[in-house]
Amino acid sequence: MTPYQTAVAVKARRRAQFEHSVRTGWFAERFAREERLSGLDHYLNPPPGLAEAEAEAEITRWAVGHGLEVVDIEDEE
Repeated sequence: MTPYQTAVAVKARRRAQFEHSVRTGWFAERFAREERLSGLDHYLNPPPGLAEAEAEAEITRWAVGHGLEVVDIEDEE
């Protein structure tokens, strides 16, 4: 590998380690705040449509925070 490729690989590895650490910390804190933990299947296989609903809520929150009006095009005729 060239020095440039080595530097890119090392930076990518460090970034991946950092993201893994942040993700681990986030989940540890999330689980620590729950009164009662559910089974592993509950966390690995969320109910159908939950991911889409959470994504839509995040987009709406961002839009409203930036002063944009959110219009559901499925409701309009």
